[in-house]
Amino acid sequence: MSEIFNEYYRFYRRYPIYGIAANVLLGGFLVNIMSGYLPSIISMFRLLVYITVALILGLVFTGIHFLSLKNKTVTVPKTCTSPKTKYKGLIVSISTIKDEGNLINRINSARDSIKYKQETKELESLFEERGIGQTFRAIIYHLNSLDVCWLLYTEKSVNAVKVVDYFIDQFKPSIDKKHIPVKDPFNLKCSRKIVQDIYTNEIKKSNLKEEDVISDITGGTTPMSGAIIIECSLSADRDMQYTNQNENPELIDIERP
Repeated sequence: MSEIFNEYYRFYRRYPIYGIAANVLLGGFLVNIMSGYLPSIISMFRLLVYITVALILGLVFTGIHFLSLKNKTVTVPKTCTSPKTKYKGLIVSISTIKDEGNLINRINSARDSIKYKQETKELESLFEERGIGQTFRAIIYHLNSLDVCWLLYTEKSVNAVKVVDYFIDQFKPSIDKKHIPVKDPFNLKCSRKIVQDIYTNEIKKSNLKEEDVISDITGGTTPMSGAIIIECSLSADRDMQYTNQNENPELIDIERP
């Protein structure tokens, strides 16, 4: 039950418009009371009924939106490996790509091949894409359990992060994408401060614990990867992984000695 509540909580944080609408509705109700707009008990009762109905309809609407995103998740065949530990959060650094080319079309094709034919060849070809394939692989690796993804990107990888956004939306749109800009990707201190903030503040905001999150050190610049390694070394609950980039890319969990 708590898992459902946490997912719903993250959903509301991702779409604050629902919370704003509820506050406006309740705020208007209180203003009416304070201004003496409701002189009789009957009027009060009627307004309470209207407020209750509006709140119920709001909950139904948000529930439908929430479930529609969940139902759009593409089920990846078991031929694609999955981790032993189910992580709800993923931290990845986005590398630059020279040309988006036909990546969007290839992502659509890979999605449809899995959805309608249960074939993974086109998805696996995306894993080999230079600069961004390792990020696709990391997301798919944790897809079933993934709820939140922190995307660290630089000024030069803006186009790449847009492609990653699209990729996530096609395979699991309910994932809460957190865009984290890195202004100086070649400054270890700068990168480390960003990663430190994710672990000390951002994870808690998503109702997660350190052991619920894993960091991928494959993408980004060397200082960005170094920052993740240093911060993860500070706690036994901070797990890491990297992608073995050969002819058959695979993710390898980094085990502590």
